[in-house]
Amino acid sequence: MPDPFHYYRRSLRLRKHHYARGGVYFVTLCARERECLFGEITGVEMRLSDCGKIIRDEWLHTETTRPNVLLDAYVIMPNHIHGVIILTSGIAAEKRRPTWFNADLERARAAVPDSVAAVLTQFKSITTQRIRALTEARTQTLWQDQHTEQRIWSEQILERIREYIASNPTLWDQDENNPTVNLPN
Repeated sequence: MPDPFHYYRRSLRLRKHHYARGGVYFVTLCARERECLFGEITGVEMRLSDCGKIIRDEWLHTETTRPNVLLDAYVIMPNHIHGVIILTSGIAAEKRRPTWFNADLERARAAVPDSVAAVLTQFKSITTQRIRALTEARTQTLWQDQHTEQRIWSEQILERIREYIASNPTLWDQDENNPTVNLPN
């Protein structure tokens, strides 16, 4: 008998937290199957591939295309990106929401406009299109379906995350996302 929870993924989202309102978030996006497409670590320095340069350019462009987004520390690794996203306001999302909006029904269909998920969905979509055009790989999925996001509640936590992001390339040989590392189960 098949396991009904085989495809169930536990949500890391906070219940009753409105992710389109202002806040500071630590996010991680991973390449499909953790494939190292974005570059390589040489010594302790990340050297971006052409795909990695597209990731960097679009990450920085996110702040330009979305007026409610500010970017803080980030690092692009061979197969993932860590970054801090600051949402400055949720007013635009509230204004665009139709009056008939049913939160329970719509939550399953699409990301709330101006939310962390909407920002990352757009980022993933654009980078996938640009990298497909570069590599002529029309069917390849670039990103894993899900990402991680963590609300940052204090300046002390933000500083620790900034330090983690800055030191990430130096820890690549111990990183769980590094496909050449055999970590104990």
